[in-house]
Amino acid sequence: MKKKIVIAGTVMLLVLCFGAAGAMAGKVKGKDRCVELGYDWGGSGSYGYTYVWLYADGWFATEDGGEGYWMKNGSAFALQYVSGCEPLYAGTKSRGFMACTDGGGEEGLYVIKSTKKRNCEETISDNATAIQGDLGPSSFLPE
Repeated sequence: MKKKIVIAGTVMLLVLCFGAAGAMAGKVKGKDRCVELGYDWGGSGSYGYTYVWLYADGWFATEDGGEGYWMKNGSAFALQYVSGCEPLYAGTKSRGFMACTDGGGEEGLYVIKSTKKRNCEETISDNATAIQGDLGPSSFLPE
Protein backbone atom coordinates (compact mmCIF):
# COMPACT_ATOMS: atom_id res chain seq x y z
CA MET A 1 0.00 0.00 0.00
CA LYS A 2 2.84 2.39 0.87
CA LYS A 3 4.39 1.85 -2.56
CA LYS A 4 1.09 2.72 -4.27
CA ILE A 5 0.90 5.96 -2.26
CA VAL A 6 4.48 6.84 -3.27
CA ILE A 7 3.71 6.09 -6.93
CA ALA A 8 0.49 8.14 -6.85
CA GLY A 9 2.26 11.01 -5.11
CA THR A 10 5.12 10.95 -7.60
CA VAL A 11 2.77 10.98 -10.58
CA MET A 12 0.71 13.81 -9.08
CA LEU A 13 3.79 15.93 -8.39
CA LEU A 14 5.18 15.30 -11.86
CA VAL A 15 1.92 16.46 -13.41
CA LEU A 16 1.70 19.50 -11.15
CA CYS A 17 5.31 20.54 -11.65
CA PHE A 18 5.79 19.77 -15.32
CA GLY A 19 2.24 20.24 -16.52
CA ALA A 20 2.86 23.88 -15.80
CA ALA A 21 6.43 23.91 -17.16
CA GLY A 22 5.66 26.88 -19.37
CA ALA A 23 4.43 28.86 -16.40
CA MET A 24 7.53 27.84 -14.43
CA ALA A 25 10.02 28.78 -17.13
CA GLY A 26 12.16 31.70 -16.11
CA LYS A 27 11.45 31.27 -12.39
CA VAL A 28 15.07 30.34 -11.70
CA LYS A 29 16.79 33.43 -10.38
CA GLY A 30 19.08 34.72 -7.70
CA LYS A 31 22.56 33.47 -6.92
CA ASP A 32 24.26 30.09 -6.91
CA ARG A 33 23.37 28.08 -3.82
CA CYS A 34 24.78 24.98 -2.17
CA VAL A 35 22.38 22.42 -0.66
CA GLU A 36 22.67 18.92 0.78
CA LEU A 37 20.41 16.44 -1.02
CA GLY A 38 19.29 13.32 0.83
CA TYR A 39 17.92 10.51 -1.33
CA ASP A 40 16.19 7.31 -0.27
CA TRP A 41 15.58 4.93 -3.18
CA GLY A 42 12.74 2.58 -2.22
CA GLY A 43 11.49 4.65 0.73
CA SER A 44 13.21 2.50 3.38
CA GLY A 45 14.16 5.44 5.62
CA SER A 46 17.88 5.07 4.88
CA TYR A 47 19.19 8.21 3.15
CA GLY A 48 22.37 8.76 1.19
CA TYR A 49 23.60 12.36 0.85
CA THR A 50 25.35 14.50 -1.74
CA TYR A 51 26.14 18.20 -2.01
CA VAL A 52 24.49 20.03 -4.91
CA TRP A 53 25.34 23.38 -6.52
CA LEU A 54 22.09 24.99 -7.69
CA TYR A 55 23.37 27.46 -10.27
CA ALA A 56 21.36 30.66 -10.79
CA ASP A 57 20.96 29.87 -14.51
CA GLY A 58 18.91 26.70 -13.92
CA TRP A 59 21.71 24.08 -13.94
CA PHE A 60 22.94 21.92 -11.08
CA ALA A 61 25.96 19.71 -10.41
CA THR A 62 26.53 17.21 -7.60
CA GLU A 63 29.66 16.06 -5.81
CA ASP A 64 29.16 12.54 -7.16
CA GLY A 65 29.09 13.63 -10.81
CA GLY A 66 25.37 14.14 -11.37
CA GLU A 67 24.14 17.09 -13.39
CA GLY A 68 20.98 18.48 -14.89
CA TYR A 69 18.35 21.19 -14.65
CA TRP A 70 16.42 22.60 -11.70
CA MET A 71 13.52 24.99 -11.25
CA LYS A 72 11.36 26.50 -8.53
CA ASN A 73 7.94 28.16 -8.64
CA GLY A 74 6.52 29.25 -5.32
CA SER A 75 6.83 26.18 -3.11
CA ALA A 76 7.12 23.77 -6.08
CA PHE A 77 10.65 22.53 -6.76
CA ALA A 78 12.11 20.08 -9.28
CA LEU A 79 15.49 18.61 -10.26
CA GLN A 80 15.86 16.72 -13.55
CA TYR A 81 19.08 14.74 -13.90
CA VAL A 82 20.51 14.12 -17.37
CA SER A 83 22.66 11.21 -16.21
CA GLY A 84 22.17 7.80 -14.62
CA CYS A 85 18.51 6.72 -14.68
CA GLU A 86 17.67 10.40 -15.31
CA PRO A 87 15.75 10.77 -12.05
CA LEU A 88 13.22 13.52 -11.60
CA TYR A 89 12.90 14.95 -8.10
CA ALA A 90 9.60 16.81 -7.62
CA GLY A 91 8.02 18.34 -4.55
CA THR A 92 9.11 21.28 -2.44
CA LYS A 93 12.56 22.69 -1.75
CA SER A 94 12.68 20.69 1.49
CA ARG A 95 11.20 17.27 0.53
CA GLY A 96 9.35 15.27 -2.09
CA PHE A 97 9.32 12.23 -4.35
CA MET A 98 11.78 11.03 -6.98
CA ALA A 99 11.54 8.55 -9.81
CA CYS A 100 13.74 7.33 -12.65
CA THR A 101 12.54 8.56 -16.03
CA ASP A 102 14.44 6.04 -18.15
CA GLY A 103 11.78 3.35 -17.71
CA GLY A 104 13.61 1.54 -14.91
CA GLY A 105 10.77 2.09 -12.44
CA GLU A 106 12.87 3.03 -9.40
CA GLU A 107 11.24 5.46 -6.95
CA GLY A 108 11.97 7.06 -3.63
CA LEU A 109 11.91 10.09 -1.39
CA TYR A 110 14.22 13.08 -1.02
CA VAL A 111 15.03 15.81 1.50
CA ILE A 112 17.04 18.97 0.94
CA LYS A 113 18.85 20.95 3.63
CA SER A 114 20.64 24.26 3.34
CA THR A 115 24.38 24.09 3.86
CA LYS A 116 27.43 26.33 3.63
CA LYS A 117 28.81 27.21 0.19
CA ARG A 118 32.23 25.97 1.17
CA ASN A 119 30.86 22.40 1.27
CA CYS A 120 30.16 22.59 -2.46
CA GLU A 121 33.34 24.54 -3.16
CA GLU A 122 35.40 21.79 -1.48
CA THR A 123 33.62 18.80 -3.04
CA ILE A 124 32.37 19.80 -6.50
CA SER A 125 34.93 20.28 -9.23
CA ASP A 126 35.49 23.75 -10.66
CA ASN A 127 34.91 22.31 -14.11
CA ALA A 128 31.31 21.43 -13.21
CA THR A 129 30.27 24.67 -14.88
CA ALA A 130 31.69 23.26 -18.13
CA ILE A 131 28.75 20.85 -18.06
CA GLN A 132 26.50 23.75 -18.95
CA GLY A 133 28.25 24.27 -22.27
CA ASP A 134 28.16 20.55 -23.06
CA LEU A 135 24.42 20.21 -22.47
CA GLY A 136 23.26 23.40 -24.18
CA PRO A 137 20.64 25.80 -22.89
CA SER A 138 18.37 24.73 -20.02
CA SER A 139 14.98 23.58 -21.27
CA PHE A 140 13.44 25.19 -18.18
CA LEU A 141 14.44 28.70 -19.22
CA PRO A 142 12.99 30.72 -22.07
CA GLU A 143 15.33 31.22 -25.03
